[in-house]
Amino acid sequence: LEFFAFPDYMTNVPNTAGCIQNLAEAIGTQIPVRIGGTTGDYGTYDPNLKEAIHYTLSAADKGVPKTLTYGPEFIRLASTLPGPVTLGLNRKANNLSNSLLAAKEAVKQIKNIHAIEPGNEPNYWSKSTPIAEEKPWNFAAELASQLKWQKEISTAVGRNSIIQAGNYLGGFRIADLAKAEHASAVYVKSFGIHSYPQYACGGKPNLHSLMSHSSIVSYVNRFNPEIQAAIDLKKDAYFSETNSVACGGAGISPTFGAALWTLDYIIQALLSGISSLYFHHGTLGNSQYSFWGRYAIGAPYYGAYFAALALRGIDGIFQLDDGTSPYGAYLLTQKSKPIRILLYNSRYRPEGSNSRVTINVDLSGFNLSSASFPVLRLQASSAESRSDRGDQTPNIGGLQFSAKNCAKIQAPRTTEIVLLQENTFRIAVMDSEAVIVQLNNGLS
Repeated sequence: LEFFAFPDYMTNVPNTAGCIQNLAEAIGTQIPVRIGGTTGDYGTYDPNLKEAIHYTLSAADKGVPKTLTYGPEFIRLASTLPGPVTLGLNRKANNLSNSLLAAKEAVKQIKNIHAIEPGNEPNYWSKSTPIAEEKPWNFAAELASQLKWQKEISTAVGRNSIIQAGNYLGGFRIADLAKAEHASAVYVKSFGIHSYPQYACGGKPNLHSLMSHSSIVSYVNRFNPEIQAAIDLKKDAYFSETNSVACGGAGISPTFGAALWTLDYIIQALLSGISSLYFHHGTLGNSQYSFWGRYAIGAPYYGAYFAALALRGIDGIFQLDDGTSPYGAYLLTQKSKPIRILLYNSRYRPEGSNSRVTINVDLSGFNLSSASFPVLRLQASSAESRSDRGDQTPNIGGLQFSAKNCAKIQAPRTTEIVLLQENTFRIAVMDSEAVIVQLNNGLS
């Protein structure tokens, strides 16, 4: 959740609590939340401020404040989140003592705190940034500053393993930071990587490419050296800020195609060694990739929810395809036993098309207790479908979510099953559709 918008999400958007709860129920564990982003580096902590946050906006600000003040009530709101919380603090302004005040209050109030981030995307800072003190801002300068702040924060709050380090979006590399940690590694809980596959600012977003299974596989593989560097230090790697199309989404991010991207991207990230993903939710009313807002549940939320259902209770993910075709196939296991198959047809489906592919899944070698398996589908009328356009809302086996509070709305549905014949089942998957086949009893 974007730093300056966080109190609004918590107090003025009923969908927030409901949508977080739904995801937790679907996956079977509480959902981690990161409070940060660009505006975290505009914040000054005021221990005497009565309201959660205070800022003013001018026309030039375009809805995003350039300075803000926050207080203990902001941190109290963060403490009410049911899952692990990561909090971003202002390093950019070079006011260490102020950020230490905030860090100490955060650790005091937020009992389930996961980590503190010292600054957001320092790869974009420059000589004129206050932390640079009019000196060139390069990786050497970033490294010295990052390591100093890691130690200062950890010492001030009396905890090791409290820092989410890095949080770079290009330019600087987690792999280089991890190699330089040495004695400072004791302060690091995890490493944060920022990731946006497409850009509306300076780029040409394309929905066909975004939702393509082979493109998703190729994109996530780029991060392997960063992830491995964290693993080598025995630290977790997170996509600590991510979403589909940066700089607003350009009409692509709210589509059902982006929901399918969300699903496949989550699975690929976990396969690569990423421990968790934080999907950025920006300015209310002006953030097309947000899963929810004041008045709507976005199509991408359906992809995240479907991923949560697929991942519930598992301890292993195995990719069954080679990553070069439009079709993704995954075996999900629990204690080495197969419990689900996840299938994804990433071919772009225009409105009115009924194109589909039949997929054969060979389960030879597995001792299955049944020969008939229930099926759950994530579907919409086209890849361009959007939940803010009337009857285009996606559904998960008839399940949809209320735009008022994210409550579940389940339409009557006929149970679909597939039959195992000679250790193989055949299933048709529509273009722009994903399917879970449940191999054990019941469908979560």
